[in-house]
Amino acid sequence: MELRHLRNFRLLAEELNFTRAARRAHVSQSSLSEQILRLEDILGVKLFDRSPHHVRMTEAGEALYRELPDLLDHLGRVLETTRLAGGHPRRRLRIGYSSSMALNSPMPRIVQTFRQAYPRTDTVLLEHSSTDFERMLTEGDVDCFFIPNPPAHTRIASLPILFDPVLCCLPPGHRLAGKSEVRLEDLRDVPVIMPTAGARFGVYVMTAFLAAEVEPKVVANISQPTVLLTMVSTGAGVSFIPSSLAGLVPEGVPLRPLGSPVLKVPFSFVWDTGRANPAVDDMVAIVRAAVSRAIPEPAPPGAQTPV
Repeated sequence: MELRHLRNFRLLAEELNFTRAARRAHVSQSSLSEQILRLEDILGVKLFDRSPHHVRMTEAGEALYRELPDLLDHLGRVLETTRLAGGHPRRRLRIGYSSSMALNSPMPRIVQTFRQAYPRTDTVLLEHSSTDFERMLTEGDVDCFFIPNPPAHTRIASLPILFDPVLCCLPPGHRLAGKSEVRLEDLRDVPVIMPTAGARFGVYVMTAFLAAEVEPKVVANISQPTVLLTMVSTGAGVSFIPSSLAGLVPEGVPLRPLGSPVLKVPFSFVWDTGRANPAVDDMVAIVRAAVSRAIPEPAPPGAQTPV
């Protein structure tokens, strides 16, 4: 039995969907399926019932899933104790980030500064959707996260690192392209393409709509920015991106600032204060130093603000 078999079992148990679980595990669906079959063969029990339309845990699968968090936490402590006893006290920092943080944000520079300051700490970058960041932090799948618009949480602390203007993406030839900026009121009854429900950037934009007493006419929810922008370019509707992703916009898609004043989404570094990790404390110090001269901007009325 390999540790990856157990970790990927947990992902499939959470998603009950091979496509989504394989994406989170960064493996192909066929590889994930082979690992689950191998685990079932080792244990001698069936963990999932599969059909063309659904995946469901068996009673044995549910029993393993209940015991797994304690098992993985204990195993992690055993491995770390073994490394220390062997004279290899290397630390590890797993950094989660949403795709919108990878381009034109302070995150890459902050990570590089940390790596230079702490060369004996292994840093691992893991791209994940912001919809799942709270669970990943509190369950210990990652140690810290760079995300837009973090919600208030009793255990999760945050530091804002960037306030990024929100841009409205318009189909070619759209009537609003003649405006210098697009107000939320201009989008009444206009087809809108939103990020996947629960994504932190989408929550920020939706909250701004509600504060303006405008109910957007949502025609689609898309997780990948490139797919979202492609749909805009074909005329399916208007959408929104942080300005840091403007380089991904297809030619011919007009961009206009959203809101008056312009909405600016907070991008933040977040971590779980309930888990002791000296590497996280060191990263927090690096982030504080990087943003010490920045003056936080207030979020617009009705929008969620960092903790």
